[in-house]
Amino acid sequence: MPQLAFFVAGISEIVGGAGLLLAWDRFDRGPSAADDIDINGCQLYALVNPILGPALPFKMITKGPVAIPEENCPTYLDGFPDQDLVTRFEIKPGGTTSSHIQDLTLELFNGSTRIYGVAPEGQTLKIESANWSLLPSTVSFQDKLEIQPWEDPLEGWAQLINSKTPSKEIWRSLMTPNDDLTWLEI
Repeated sequence: MPQLAFFVAGISEIVGGAGLLLAWDRFDRGPSAADDIDINGCQLYALVNPILGPALPFKMITKGPVAIPEENCPTYLDGFPDQDLVTRFEIKPGGTTSSHIQDLTLELFNGSTRIYGVAPEGQTLKIESANWSLLPSTVSFQDKLEIQPWEDPLEGWAQLINSKTPSKEIWRSLMTPNDDLTWLEI
């Protein structure tokens, strides 16, 4: 069964930013796939966008990989090699308290047509976050995710999250339940 794991964080006082690192594992290969020469279906994606106006600080990571539906699941989140997909990602706190159960919406669009979702349209997937996660409000992105190089450190604005660790090691960490995130620089 396909799986994903992610880290999301951000802060803003007047102008700030929010970042997402999403580990994609289409064929349920697990953390050891980072050592394989053939990484078919495994990829790390990033997105860093500005926040305009005040926002409470947030930092959230999945407790481990999250199983997602196989039906219509693409090999790669960006649609490679024959599509150019837009990702709609939204994570909502499970209530007004610091609950560790959140509601995830992840949908892929080709133009305006929804081609995949981790839950039926209009519904969410319940996920569990790591113990130190803090998600006081909804975080959402709708954009094209940036593929990160497998053997090299993160590129572009994602370097604000980590500028030294190879992407495959971050992917491995996200796919390892309860990992200590030694790569996290923020």
